[in-house]
Amino acid sequence: MDCSADRLSCRILILILHGSQTPAGLRDFLEAEAKRGISVCRPSGPAFDAPARFSVKALAQALSAFCRSRGTDPRTAMVLSDDSKFLQAAGNIPMACAGFQPPQAPFLSGAPYLFQAFTPDLSGYLEKAFCRFHGQPARIAVTRRLILRETCMADLPWLSQLYRETPAGSGAAFFPPRLTPGEQEEFLEAYIRTAYGLFDLGMYTVLSAASEKPVGHCGFRLRKEGPWLGYLISPAWRRQGLGLEACRACLDYLWESTDWEQAFCRIRSDNFPSQQLAGRLGFRQESCCPAAQEDGVLQFSLCRPAPFS
Repeated sequence: MDCSADRLSCRILILILHGSQTPAGLRDFLEAEAKRGISVCRPSGPAFDAPARFSVKALAQALSAFCRSRGTDPRTAMVLSDDSKFLQAAGNIPMACAGFQPPQAPFLSGAPYLFQAFTPDLSGYLEKAFCRFHGQPARIAVTRRLILRETCMADLPWLSQLYRETPAGSGAAFFPPRLTPGEQEEFLEAYIRTAYGLFDLGMYTVLSAASEKPVGHCGFRLRKEGPWLGYLISPAWRRQGLGLEACRACLDYLWESTDWEQAFCRIRSDNFPSQQLAGRLGFRQESCCPAAQEDGVLQFSLCRPAPFS
């Protein structure tokens, strides 16, 4: 299941900042991007130095010309700016962009993505923003045997079959029941748009790192209590420890990329392998509510690990 055909990669960041002070963390960010092989440029010239004097169309032409001068396809560039006109101009090309809006700064319009500081985790956030701008599934983790990435529309036939093959009552579900193929397609389109684009958290397609073929589905469902971990491995790939490996990668992503302090899971009382897996991940069983006891479900929770001293 290849969602990465003709995949674009960000090769250049165009940094356009007009604030009076150099943002904290910028130097470390520039060094980190250089190590990743991404060039960060700060163009100069009338349009870049005084954008208020130019139309959005003229700024878009200036950005395109700058990319051409460096032999760069604008689709492989990304604009980072605190100027709303440049963000609008980038969107008109179209070119991926993200707005720098420090705390207490006025609202910055024209940016599909915003960040408040040049922090160590900014690179990962920008990479996801770049992928989503171009309609590509972002990778969230790579382990020894697996790649976890956002689910994409090309996954639909395989994903539908995976959940159809799962016995009723197992507790594993992704699509609402009794959807037609067309309704499943509409559901997945809406899910990709909201789960990843709005909440930056969801269920992820699990690929074999060796073949990049799908082997399972793993990730989180958001409820009012917080994120609930779930996983499903294809029958042909079970009994190899892949569920444990995928769940660990998802939990690492949760703690590193979000502010959630707890994760939860619900497992049927007769599903002993999943209960053992939850225990190996560090989950502890909670007291079951009456409704959970009636339908034979156990609830588990896991707190964010304490930081290393």
